[in-house]
Amino acid sequence: WQVRFLDTASSQMFFRGTLIANLRFGNMIEHEETEIIELCRLMGVSQKILGRSGMQTQVMLNGSNLSTTDKVLLTVVRALLSSVDLLLLSNLLDIVGEEKAINVLNVLKTFVNHRRVDCLTKENASRGRFRKRKTVVVSTKLAPLEQACSMKLHLGEVEVDETAGKKEDIKN
Repeated sequence: WQVRFLDTASSQMFFRGTLIANLRFGNMIEHEETEIIELCRLMGVSQKILGRSGMQTQVMLNGSNLSTTDKVLLTVVRALLSSVDLLLLSNLLDIVGEEKAINVLNVLKTFVNHRRVDCLTKENASRGRFRKRKTVVVSTKLAPLEQACSMKLHLGEVEVDETAGKKEDIKN
């Protein structure tokens, strides 16, 4: 299983080099540049990044020349390019704004429902109909994002039952 845990710290993990080199880093499948650009567009990466020099945009260490929103979106793009099976997003989408976050959730819903991202045809061809199930877990503090999720888990106050596991319980 390919697992990725993404939080605000992971969105800072960019090295000095081209955008395409950063996005392809650590991926086993060499996706076509056109596929990567389409995925970036689907995710809502700014036209400032995609239009300028495209995938040849020079990225500074820790993505210091990228906006916070673009860093977050590109971090999710990199995870999807790696054919991740379990994607954990820890409050990552809370910082990109409601509209962009809902857009990302819609892309992730398609990813889970279809077991792939449609624009990544090279991966789809290599995996055929035997793609593994995909799972995305999103933690958020924002109500609109929570409402957009298909399954919600709320943890309330935990009460300790001090009588549980006593010898009287075991006998009964």
